[in-house]
Amino acid sequence: MRPFTKLQEEELKTAVHQALRHWNKPEVERQLLSLYLMQDMLAESTLSPHEAIKQLLLDCLEALEAQDELAAKVLFSRFVQGKTLVAVGHETEIGEFAVSRVQSAGIKQLTAILCEREAAMRYLLSRSLEANLPPASYEQLFGFDDAQERLLQQLLRTDGAWLLAASGIGGIGKTALADSVTRRALRALRFQRVYWVRHEVHSMSGARAMPKLAYDQALHELVRQMQLNDSNKTMPAERESLVRARLKEEPSLVIIDNLEEEADVSYLLPRLRQLAEPSKFLLTTRSRPQGEQTIFCQPLTELSLTDAAALLRFHAECSGLEQLRAVTRADMDLIYGVTGGNPLALKLVVGLADRFSLAIILDDLAHGHIDQTDQMYRRIYQSAWNALSEDAQTLLQIMPLVSRATGGALTQLQEVSKLSPERLRRAVDELTKRNLLEARGTFKQQRYGIHRLTETFLNDIVNQWEMEAI
Repeated sequence: MRPFTKLQEEELKTAVHQALRHWNKPEVERQLLSLYLMQDMLAESTLSPHEAIKQLLLDCLEALEAQDELAAKVLFSRFVQGKTLVAVGHETEIGEFAVSRVQSAGIKQLTAILCEREAAMRYLLSRSLEANLPPASYEQLFGFDDAQERLLQQLLRTDGAWLLAASGIGGIGKTALADSVTRRALRALRFQRVYWVRHEVHSMSGARAMPKLAYDQALHELVRQMQLNDSNKTMPAERESLVRARLKEEPSLVIIDNLEEEADVSYLLPRLRQLAEPSKFLLTTRSRPQGEQTIFCQPLTELSLTDAAALLRFHAECSGLEQLRAVTRADMDLIYGVTGGNPLALKLVVGLADRFSLAIILDDLAHGHIDQTDQMYRRIYQSAWNALSEDAQTLLQIMPLVSRATGGALTQLQEVSKLSPERLRRAVDELTKRNLLEARGTFKQQRYGIHRLTETFLNDIVNQWEMEAI
């Protein structure tokens, strides 16, 4: 991880030289104070800024001594002890002019050590921020390079773009894009904190909740993640006040994932705007905000044929499915004609390939012309459902009963499904392999959930069974 450009390294070298020259003067090089190494040292000690800079440079001089003892001795004698070039030349027996050359090279080496340590500090800080995100639901992102760059550019701005959104149909990759661009923004250390809120507005019956609930749920989850108070014992207005104060104090990135209804987005935007600046909000939504001037919206379209083929072959290789890795252009055209370049649909097709031949999959998907997205998904999900073992069907069927916002831990899944631990793990592996189960939570607290489209399919099955029972 390279924290500085060459120009910035030259400027830092100048600042290091100035700090050495002012060793015994209470002057502070502001460029050095901006280093995360310095901020960490000042936060962890009672040193003054000038004393902290001196301690940081002494630590780097010690590291330099292990690399170049003469250079370290020259810099220490010249600046810490305040000796003249002539005196150091006699002391080192290399002469005045040689001391000048060693000093110049030593400052460059000292700056390089400082850059390496700053890079390590920035890496640790970014990793600690990323640890607050749910595990990525993808191995590699395909086809969204331009969209990702545009969103990242807006996220890194400090003069605006406080509300951002990635919009597109279900399964298009909004969550994956938001995750990827968030991680890149965190590595740039643009934000001090990050909060990921997965939104749910539907009940098991499929009824839509009021838009206000979307905002209340987001506040409730933010209070919990910020550890501000017992979110169950505070009123919505108090939660809003607590969240606003924290977001105004600490520049943070808040991701609200899985918004579906236009009414929810319209209700959220003016309220989130009051919470933003210097913090930012990134929404993923199926509904593109219309006529809104306060939000930067990045629409996502289906993958091109080239990107769709790359995604299919990548997941086929990960699953060891040789027939899909070697898919012909003609077969890819057929797959693309049915899935329309939708990433989730393509992954579901890969999930079928270990049970059925490509010819059978294509024949089933192409049976009757399908040009509606929901029809396409129903056909793919039905094929996937029919290919599942009984235990996998049992587990998938109960998934809507667990918390969809955070998913369920293995212990919770076992309690609800009544499967033995061994059978449960086999079912989890089967559903994960078929891209029907999503890993959520954190690396320390693994949880599992399902995509909203998967839940819709399961509700269709339940409704169908209920109708047949009447």
